[in-house]
Amino acid sequence: MPNIQQNIGTAKRTDILFIKLLIALVKTEDDINKIKIIISLRKLLERGKNLQKNVIDNKIIYSYHTISTNALIRKATVNDTLNGNTSPTAITLISIVGALGFTMADFGEAYDSITDKDIREYLK
Repeated sequence: MPNIQQNIGTAKRTDILFIKLLIALVKTEDDINKIKIIISLRKLLERGKNLQKNVIDNKIIYSYHTISTNALIRKATVNDTLNGNTSPTAITLISIVGALGFTMADFGEAYDSITDKDIREYLK
């Protein structure tokens, strides 16, 4: 990336600033998507826990250990994903959603329902 100071007062400086701004926006958008994935998974986890209270013979127990066992992934992966330490791969996301007893359509609904307020609360 060229040095901005070398191009002060030129059209190239504007281009450089635009590129840097665009990169920052993409990173921000990636962060927002990551946060929305985390919030969505947490919503499904909470919804599952609430459903479980009403169903006696439900075989899905909503703990990280059981989710990891049902999803056939490491417990650390579930922990890191739900705590926002890592972004899940598509396979990990699908596995976790399935292990929670939900479909990707359920995940999509949870994802689409997230508001700016939800994101701000998560960031606190």
